[in-house]
Amino acid sequence: MTTVWRERARALPELLRELGRTARAALRREGPRAEAALRHAQQHAVAGDPDSVLAELDRFGREQRFLMNVGDEKGLVLDDLVRSVGAGARILELGCYCGYSAIRMARLLGPAGRVTSLEVSEPSVRVARAMCELAGVADRVEILHGSASARIPTLRGPFDLVFLDHWKDLYTADLQCIEAARLLRPGSLVVADNVGPLFGADAYLGYVRDCGRYESRTVRAHVEYQDRLEDWVEISTWHGP
Repeated sequence: MTTVWRERARALPELLRELGRTARAALRREGPRAEAALRHAQQHAVAGDPDSVLAELDRFGREQRFLMNVGDEKGLVLDDLVRSVGAGARILELGCYCGYSAIRMARLLGPAGRVTSLEVSEPSVRVARAMCELAGVADRVEILHGSASARIPTLRGPFDLVFLDHWKDLYTADLQCIEAARLLRPGSLVVADNVGPLFGADAYLGYVRDCGRYESRTVRAHVEYQDRLEDWVEISTWHGP
């Protein structure tokens, strides 16, 4: 059995638990999970307080329904990286979902800093924009609807940090698109979530580790809101072509 399938077999109990949660939510007519998470945050978080919004999303993800965002454990890794590039950083995010990571990054930026987030799902764009408004960071976050491959060539760089958290099989191609559009500067960080053994990200890891244009390191953690499933964050520093 390959490492990927072994890890997926280990994840089966968590998957079955999540299927049960999803079934209960359907019976209760709670709607799509991102929209349910927004309602939860609106009901329980303190408006204008990004940490309160993040805490309620973490609580929703652990106690109610799984949320495919970076989560609280790996979020601390992301926090440190955002602090390292500075309060005035320009950040590009691929995959916004419910707005969790956009809020997490934007709350550490000053007035000159900005998060540009690309999201292909229109419902997720609506939820993420509302979530950023609730958290009080909408002035530092721009959420653009559309595929990364279509949007990337329209952007102006450079970006100090790029956060990849969308479809894993697009990581390599979209990073290459970012390179081709010259959106990186020497020293720019490329941070990829969900590249652990469960996700089969070998092609991406091989690219950033072996292409000669990055210095890359791995941080080991766990899948968001799952304490027993291993996951990795890959942090790659761009050195140029």
